Amino acid sequence: MAAAVVLLASASLMAPALLPGAGLAAGLLLASLAGSHPFVFWGLRRELRDLGDSLRLLLTLLWPILLLLLLSSGLYLALGLPLKPQPALLKFLEARDLGEILPFLAYAWVIAPIWEEIFFRGTLFPWLAGRMPVTQAQWLSALAFGAVHLHGPTMIPLTVFGALLAGIYRTTGSLVPAMLVHSLFNANTCILLLLARSTPP
Repeated sequence: MAAAVVLLASASLMAPALLPGAGLAAGLLLASLAGSHPFVFWGLRRELRDLGDSLRLLLTLLWPILLLLLLSSGLYLALGLPLKPQPALLKFLEARDLGEILPFLAYAWVIAPIWEEIFFRGTLFPWLAGRMPVTQAQWLSALAFGAVHLHGPTMIPLTVFGALLAGIYRTTGSLVPAMLVHSLFNANTCILLLLARSTPP
């Protein structure tokens, strides 16, 4: 697991495009070492009610996370630290045509929710939970999730969001609801950014 975390940290700093593949590879390796089929290990069962449940969960979690983001950004400004958007979001905001926007949306809505949930909730969290109290494992895996985004102002909100996603996984025993909540959360962020882009100055 330590090697997997070092690999992800290195990819995050030097080659962010490699993060999804590195996360999935680490997850598959650890699932196979656990002697379990990945779909069983991660609880990747398909249930029609998952989408409705995930939407209700998102509506419950969205406002507290957004409030925490505002408070965190305010604290950042109060400390005199620069408040810059994440590099990926900056590229999205600067994109001028559909060919530049669609890959970002595909990553945010599909790729990131899948690989991040498989690695952080489906692999890192259970591995840590086998070695320390579950609540501690939940928050430590969430901290790693917040840190991998490499953005100070969103570190606290994303850590809390990661802990909530781990709670969803603990409660349901499946990564599907966590993936859906994650995807819907990212979709909401993208829609807000698109609306901000279309608003005249």
